[in-house]
Amino acid sequence: MEGDVDLLASDEYWDPHAIAGLLKSFLRELPASILTRDLHFRFLAVIDFVNPQERIKELSQLIAALPLANYSLLRALTAHLILIVQNSSVNKMTMRNVGIVFSPTLGIPAGVFSLMLGEFNRVFNVDYEADDDNNEDVEEEGTGLDRRNSKHYLDTAADQLLGLTGRTLKGEDPVKFFPPTMLV
Repeated sequence: MEGDVDLLASDEYWDPHAIAGLLKSFLRELPASILTRDLHFRFLAVIDFVNPQERIKELSQLIAALPLANYSLLRALTAHLILIVQNSSVNKMTMRNVGIVFSPTLGIPAGVFSLMLGEFNRVFNVDYEADDDNNEDVEEEGTGLDRRNSKHYLDTAADQLLGLTGRTLKGEDPVKFFPPTMLV
């Protein structure tokens, strides 16, 4: 496409801080919240759930209710940020630092954002995608809506196109990176 630059194929040096700044600028200037106006307050209320399993389930349901474009952007961005966190020994971008930068940029509370990163497979229903044999059973049980976006996303092979397959922060505890006061 005209105007596109393949940064990986180029021999030129591209300042990663400038590229990150461009990404943050793009995200800040989106015409509407990535969480949508209709669901925004419900996303804010996720932190009020006392039971961690209920919190993850509610977040998963809210993410599944997003329009497909919002879901796809949020999922691809979250998967990419997981890669950044996995390389924190080199780039100094720990889960906490990524949250400090991107949580306000996206207008997502730190606790909700850290839950998205730390429980990526569960909140984006990635495990559902790996189990194609049970997909029809899930639809019949009435929970198919919870996984609708995940299925559409899988059908487009977006992760493969973007090189984002297999992202997860196994063993990471969001509370370890965000003190309880930041999770509220």
